[in-house]
Amino acid sequence: MNAETQEEEFMMKGSVLSLYDGNAAEVAIPEGVTEIEKFAFGYSSSLTVVAIPEGVTRIGHSAFWDCSNLMKIEVAEGNPSYTSVDGILYNKAKTKLVCYPAGKQGSMVIPESVTSIGRCSFRGSGLTDVTIPESVTCIGRNAFQLCSSLTSITIPEGVTGIGRGAFSGCSSLTKIEVAEGNPSYTSVDGLLYNKDKTELVCCPGGKQGSIIIQEGVTSIGEVAFEGCGSVTSVTIPEGVTDIHYYAFAYCSSLARIMMPESVTFIEKDYFEGGPFAACEQLTIYAPAGSYAQEYAEKEFIPFQAKGNNIEYRNISFRKNSD
Repeated sequence: MNAETQEEEFMMKGSVLSLYDGNAAEVAIPEGVTEIEKFAFGYSSSLTVVAIPEGVTRIGHSAFWDCSNLMKIEVAEGNPSYTSVDGILYNKAKTKLVCYPAGKQGSMVIPESVTSIGRCSFRGSGLTDVTIPESVTCIGRNAFQLCSSLTSITIPEGVTGIGRGAFSGCSSLTKIEVAEGNPSYTSVDGLLYNKDKTELVCCPGGKQGSIIIQEGVTSIGEVAFEGCGSVTSVTIPEGVTDIHYYAFAYCSSLARIMMPESVTFIEKDYFEGGPFAACEQLTIYAPAGSYAQEYAEKEFIPFQAKGNNIEYRNISFRKNSD
């Protein structure tokens, strides 16, 4: 690799590389570096190739965050902690996929040695199709976030943990399938639920129009609908009690949410906004006097009530009389 990186472009804390502040296309990390901090190369849009020397034994998550043209990560053969195959970064034993460069495009068959897909590992890449082997047990937080060309994904039987926002903002993803024998998750109409269908985990970002959530659900998970820009309405069934952080954030076309009286908790982050952040067209429909009405009025979200009976798209919720 013909790198022309200047030492002053690397901001160091001892042997820890905390920030790369250059604009070279090919970067060789200096010998003597033992650790690369998270986000160290963040937003380095000119970066196409990076070479990791033998001495690096720790790389923070999202170290190559939004490096949109990064095509290849190389690792020195003698490195005891990491390795690279086809430009993709793994731990040495190849049990964890650490980073799929964001500039890569096309299909990916993850090796059968892999048991863990790392946090933000595929985030923002040009991935169109991925095969996850049965060996994988964990998919990290934001692992496939913003993979705008990804159209479908199948969760194999062995996956027992999926981190928050693993598939958020995948605007072409229309369905998430789950192997029938998976003990932790299931899929209905392409939406991802926990196995007993009490929590809605994720609505794929490519879904369009109206969504009716399954009966039996009690919780809408964190970032469940985040970035579903073509969803226009959501019907939440009676029995749902909790709506969590960023559940409907950035649903730019969402105009109507039918919310039952059973909802008693809507999580809010006062720094980043609530579950309906950037839902500019939203009106909440719910029983008069309900928690949903109280929340809507407090957050200045348009609200519509029809007394104790609310009818919307042939779905009816009725308030129990004392």
